[in-house]
Amino acid sequence: MKNIVLFALLLIILGGIVWQYQENNNVVPEEVPEPIVTKENNTIPEKVSDTITPEENENVSTPLAYKDVIVVRNLNTGGITSPLIIEGEARGTWYFEASFPVVLTNWDGLIIAQGIAQAQSDWMTEEYVPFEVTLTFEPPYRPGDPDFMQRGSLILQKDNPSGLPENDDAFEITVMFAPAQ
Repeated sequence: MKNIVLFALLLIILGGIVWQYQENNNVVPEEVPEPIVTKENNTIPEKVSDTITPEENENVSTPLAYKDVIVVRNLNTGGITSPLIIEGEARGTWYFEASFPVVLTNWDGLIIAQGIAQAQSDWMTEEYVPFEVTLTFEPPYRPGDPDFMQRGSLILQKDNPSGLPENDDAFEITVMFAPAQ
């Protein structure tokens, strides 16, 4: 009986210590200071989405770019067909051994094509290096299918031989599939 009383007393004391600690550490500042704006940082850049979504039947004539790292040219996101030839430029840091993976998915995320983009010149630089890849696939969209089945994603993945998640990166472009003939 004596042990039970001592144990209960110990629990009460520990509970009081925890309660007091939480009360003392929940101090909310009365006033939040305003940020200091100087000439160097007086503009706030707009957030740029990592995914580019085209309008219906849009023909991309200007290059698509991602984080000043990769640029995709000649991609008609408004109605892609097989074979899909993708050309562009990526910084040398995007490559490993002069290549990086490219994946094409349907509306549901199912991989319908994948390939390896190959550098067209010396990739061991931090400058832009041209690349090219050709993807061959069966068109996932047929006339009469629901419109959402026309959408897909082209994903250009940074080659990450280390496998470390902090080195992963990808450029995802929403595309529309042309109806199968």
